[in-house]
Amino acid sequence: MKEIWKKKKIFVITIALIVGIIGTAATFAIITATAGTVTNSFQAAKVTTEIEEEFEGGIKAGSTVKKNPSVKNTGISDVFVRVRITISPEQTEVTLLNGTWNGTAFSEKGKAADSIATERTLYDPDGDGTGWYQGTDGWFYYNSPVAPGQNTDNLFDAVKIGNVTKNFDITVYQEAVFAGSYEAGDKVGLPVLKGFFAEVTK
Repeated sequence: MKEIWKKKKIFVITIALIVGIIGTAATFAIITATAGTVTNSFQAAKVTTEIEEEFEGGIKAGSTVKKNPSVKNTGISDVFVRVRITISPEQTEVTLLNGTWNGTAFSEKGKAADSIATERTLYDPDGDGTGWYQGTDGWFYYNSPVAPGQNTDNLFDAVKIGNVTKNFDITVYQEAVFAGSYEAGDKVGLPVLKGFFAEVTK
């Protein structure tokens, strides 16, 4: 994540400097004409995100646990988000589910992003056109920029634990990049999303 922001920061600052130079020239013209001053402030893009989730329930064989991760944009710019999910040990008998919670009662609607999303199939349980693609690189890509203060849709809503007798981990790791000229609400294809992340991880 640090590498992604570091490289993006250099790009954004370069733009800011160019804009600043243009602004200085314009200010000089105004000064010579009116003896006044004009100051234009430009704020560089800032990319910061965090994982948000609720985690509740008894961890035992046969139980369904509330775990509903999404990614929140805590910065000041629209961002693209991608997420990786790992279960360790890999052979652990758990199923990620889509559904709704009413207190401690869970209503299952079906499988979650890991079972549905592909490079061509969008995981979009609420049918609004925004959701997750799953690349062959193992990442889940959210197909729309996330606005400041907003969250992605959940990757899953619950974890169904099978015949598990040993400890296991479910890790959700996320990365984000500045969305450029794209804005929240835009629907973006997977090749474009991959291109944004590839550009900053060169």
